Amino acid sequence: MRRLSRLQAFLALPLAVCGLLAGQAVVATPASAGISYLGPLNTSGAATLSDPLSATTDPNGNVYIADQAGHRVVKFNAFGHMVLQMGKGGAETAGQPGHLYYPQALVFTNNLLYVADGAHDVQVFNAQGQFQFMWGSHGAGDGQFALPAGIAADCAGHIYVTNSQPPYGVQVFDTSGHFLFRFGGDTSGVSVGIAVKSTPSSAGCGLSSIYVADEYDGRLVEYNAQGQFIRYIGQQGQGSMQFDHPDQIALDPSVEDALVMWVAESGTMRVQRIVSPDLGNKWVYGGEIAYGADHLSSPHGVTVDDQGHVYAVSTGDGRVYEYQDVPPDLDVADPGFTHARILRDQKLYLAAKYNQFGRTCIGLVRATVTVPPNAAHVFKLEHDDVHFRDSFVNFALPLSDRQAGWLKKAWKNGHKVTIDGKAVGNCAGERVSGKTSFRL
Repeated sequence: MRRLSRLQAFLALPLAVCGLLAGQAVVATPASAGISYLGPLNTSGAATLSDPLSATTDPNGNVYIADQAGHRVVKFNAFGHMVLQMGKGGAETAGQPGHLYYPQALVFTNNLLYVADGAHDVQVFNAQGQFQFMWGSHGAGDGQFALPAGIAADCAGHIYVTNSQPPYGVQVFDTSGHFLFRFGGDTSGVSVGIAVKSTPSSAGCGLSSIYVADEYDGRLVEYNAQGQFIRYIGQQGQGSMQFDHPDQIALDPSVEDALVMWVAESGTMRVQRIVSPDLGNKWVYGGEIAYGADHLSSPHGVTVDDQGHVYAVSTGDGRVYEYQDVPPDLDVADPGFTHARILRDQKLYLAAKYNQFGRTCIGLVRATVTVPPNAAHVFKLEHDDVHFRDSFVNFALPLSDRQAGWLKKAWKNGHKVTIDGKAVGNCAGERVSGKTSFRL
């Protein structure tokens, strides 16, 4: 299958290249606030994935994963738990209605899930996993496919399908699978991922641009609504605004004042974020989720939901990881230590983290402690020159003998002590802060 050939390609990368990639991290630019890691989907037990390849979401926050070697699509709810599987098939049922065989790509539109399948067809299911209809067969004619590897929809429900084998390019269908037109065969090589920029309005669906990932030429190709070539975006390579085996691509629907696109690259084993502040004329590098930084291995798929949550399909380890593009911030929390731990160590603790994935910064943590009854004692504690990381770290603020005595007396008499915590940092040249309040 197509993915296996690309797997062989990136396994052949020189060790020096792999070492370089392992040292990469998310880089912030004026066009990128940064990336926060939220966690993995629960892919254990029946939800264990085998060579997952791509993903899509629906308006309710559900996530659908093309489990390629499992010959199925797995649906996860907004909490990251599997709720059902659909289309379970295999070699003996390839091409049969409702049976998938190496599913390649997904899109959810019109309350239906459209699956570009490895059996050279498109199969359609409802949100409950029930088969609806299908179209296509292996061939070069209109409505036929040669390993369809990408699928997308516009706000009018038109379906766009790419061919990753000759004849390359894109075919366009209505919601029922009736062929409308084709384009891109003479301007795109191995056509894989596809994303469509469209805007619904009172006048109808306004379609502006269609983007196609040209896998082996290492670039993206932009077309207008009629399928006419506009420009190439990026070039072959492993640097910023360069692409090495770009696969699935996704536009961020939560951003209104710019175009933000995520590109899964199996060659560099990263998901690159590119941004067009002028809505399509010029594109700039906007950060990346890099191989070796954490939680990512050979990403082939990426999708973004309406809330800006980014799901990276990590084919190498069979997992799906969730991220979010967020402004820099410091999160502060109660680490949950007991009275006994605080009195034993004679230290008060605060937990804090920097919410930018793969990055650290320096600052201080501070606590204002109010001891009852009637706020009899109020004092401040501070710890400076602390290093905030992208996961919670516990910071100790030493107590004097007198302060520890106040706390001990309050707790002995059954009172709750109020802690107002704050963290401040100068991170990437920008002042960020966070605070919390809790009672012990």
